[in-house]
Amino acid sequence: MLLKINKKNLFLAVIVTLIILLLNGCGETGKILDVLPNNYDTVICFRVNIEGNGFVNVGTGGDEYTAARVGGRFTKDESGVFVFDTGGQADGTWRIPWFNANWIRYVDMGYVELNDKVGELIAQSGNWTIETIFALPVNHQHDIVDQYIWVFSDFVPFPTNMTGLSWREMFMRIINPSTGIINIAPPAKDASGDPDYFSPLVDTYRQASKGYWTHLVVTKTEEGTVSIYINGEKSGTETLTYPVFAEGIFTGNYLGRTPYPDGGPDGANTVFGYTLYNAGYYHFAIDDKAWSDSEALKRYENSLVGRGTLVFW
Repeated sequence: MLLKINKKNLFLAVIVTLIILLLNGCGETGKILDVLPNNYDTVICFRVNIEGNGFVNVGTGGDEYTAARVGGRFTKDESGVFVFDTGGQADGTWRIPWFNANWIRYVDMGYVELNDKVGELIAQSGNWTIETIFALPVNHQHDIVDQYIWVFSDFVPFPTNMTGLSWREMFMRIINPSTGIINIAPPAKDASGDPDYFSPLVDTYRQASKGYWTHLVVTKTEEGTVSIYINGEKSGTETLTYPVFAEGIFTGNYLGRTPYPDGGPDGANTVFGYTLYNAGYYHFAIDDKAWSDSEALKRYENSLVGRGTLVFW
């Protein structure tokens, strides 16, 4: 009788542990996903499904919010969890004169396309939070121009309405006819105002993040306060006149794709238009509220991926 009670208690303990892990985030291992559904308490939470052939929204918004892979590939990280790799093939050096001579041009990069309803959530919500867990390979040319982690844009072909997060400069770019172009770059540029200067802190962080999952959170309040958190730590906050975006304006909503036109086969037509190559995406969530400092930190601490875990790259 005692043996049966212990087995029952052990079984209950295992179930409770699994439930706690599921409630703590969208970054669970494949074994846990095989036992219980992976739910997340934001409107949108995209992850690669267990079969490794598509993206599923396990947030509260359900199937009306969808995402689709364009190019790239589904693969597994070291823990056996399916992720999306944007891919890309090296295709020689860039031919733009002022580019770094060591920069290599990549072609055939993939990306994730989010449907218009996802863009509408960002355009029409007064308060929102975007949470991303992604990784770059150890040999990534992190200082090359553009390379947006996520973007919502009218895409026509140069964006006239846009909000997006660029990895190279580590800034949020917001574009709207009423406000012009707003760049929020934590930490600030140097005192000289040199637009091409990036502080050692930004460069050091980007270097340290290569080869590892990185947890990024951006929040926006009704009052226009935008904050960026990197691995649970607030790295910048700015209060601005945040534009009111028209209904239906965001028709180009992507993970890993630039909102600018491609530079052409030789890369010489424009300094923009460079899609994020060989990047891994594990998690992308949108909440219809702005997380506090403690909430952003808790999400990072409770994530089983995105805390310095070395990835397969």
